[in-house]
Formats: sequence, structure tokens, C-alpha cells
Amino acid sequence: MPSDEPVGKTYTGLVRIEDGSIEFRPCDAKGETYWVGGETERLRELYESATRQGYPGQNVVAAVIGYVKKPKPSRGAAMASPYDAQLKISDVRQVRPKNPRNNCFAADYYANGNEPFWNLQISEKEGVIELSALGQETVHVDYVAPTVEGRFTRYFARGGDQRMKVVIEEVPCEDSMAGNSYTHTVQVNYAGRVYEGCGRKG
Repeated sequence: MPSDEPVGKTYTGLVRIEDGSIEFRPCDAKGETYWVGGETERLRELYESATRQGYPGQNVVAAVIGYVKKPKPSRGAAMASPYDAQLKISDVRQVRPKNPRNNCFAADYYANGNEPFWNLQISEKEGVIELSALGQETVHVDYVAPTVEGRFTRYFARGGDQRMKVVIEEVPCEDSMAGNSYTHTVQVNYAGRVYEGCGRKG
């Protein structure tokens, strides 16, 4: 018998799983958030793999096949849903950690350095500042607005018992290993460690 369900198409966006719930923020409908249902087992497995050194609720980039079901207009005093629609998926094409090339929600700044290798993402859209270093779990703090003085941009944030300080200077910088050129130098202070490297605007 023919199915009453719409034909699925590919959706790409940010996925996060926290407390068992799956949220999807589509690239082509920025500002909307979908609740994910359907065949989610493979998505959960790939999400766990992509965030193995991450944290609960970390965003990853995913491409899934499914269809969007908009809610019917509510009547009476029923509690409104926090989601704009349901994304019912039937398959998963790809799940990857975010990077400057695949994230359709461009960050405010990206930065990286060496010895040890580390990278930083500052994103007002996601409400987070993420720091990851080789062999360590990704740490995150809530996004805070920066202070800007001349060529310096500074972020002062707190995550649990730790404070994070990020100083970005608008001075050309060259990666010490790859030789790539960047527009800013970046220094990150977190948990008694100092990370120095290069960065650019998203």
C-alpha cells in the first residue's frame, strides 16, 4: 500500500543530543529548531562517535533524510512547543564535528595553535565558546559579549569552577607548522594553561 508520509529530502544542519532529546537547526531555515523523531538509532550512534571527546549537548554537523512536519495551530490553553516543527528522519547521510568549512552557522572567531595542537570556536549564534586540545576533552563556556579596545578583542567567561580568558589581537599571524597566514593572533588562558596561536573571523 502507498505510504501517506511525504517523500523525504536531505536536510543539513546542526544536531545536538541532551537528556535523550535530539534537536536539529537547519542551515536553510536559520532561526528555526526542529525536534527529531523517526529512525534515530543510527543518528545517535554517529553523534556519540563524533562527540567522543566532547560534552553533552555539543553541536555537530549532520546531513539526514526525512521530512518536516509543521505543528497544527494550537487551540485553547495548551502549552506551546519550544520547537518550530518535527523533523522525522528515515536515514543519515553524514555526521561530522564542526569545522570552519562545514559549519553553516559561521562562528565569530576560529583559532588554532600547536604544541599541543588546539582549536577554539567562539559563536554567538550557538551561545558557546569551545576549546579543544589534542588528547583532551573539549571544554565549553557560555558565550559572553567581548570588550573591544583598539585592535584588541577580549572575552572573559566562566565554565564551572574555571575561568577562560581569550585575547584576540588584530595583527597578522602565521601558523608555526603549516605556514598558513591569519589575520589575528590569539591567546587563550584556561585552567592554568596558556594556548597561543592564530585566528580569523568566521
